[in-house]
Amino acid sequence: MREDDFLMEVHRLAIELELLIDRYDLRDKVLSMMVVGVLDALEDDNEKSRMKAIYSHNMHDELELQTVIDFATETWRENKDIDRGLDFDDLFDGLGISLN
Repeated sequence: MREDDFLMEVHRLAIELELLIDRYDLRDKVLSMMVVGVLDALEDDNEKSRMKAIYSHNMHDELELQTVIDFATETWRENKDIDRGLDFDDLFDGLGISLN
């Protein structure tokens, strides 16, 4: 199955990241959280979707966990409009730049 092969490749990359952290002896300084998931198609609208996921994290306590969650939340909020496609009029607003 193509999705399973994809997730196996992601798992391999997650292991490489862990080895990289150790190679640089940064385990006690690196905060990391990775989640890569593939959603299963829903049979109907009332059903909850299922996700097959590979995850990895390097945190030492709940404060570090909350730091990573806050960072992810804030950067998601800042970038969610960009993910939908840039509006160049808004991007260049007030800069005196025209694309005409």
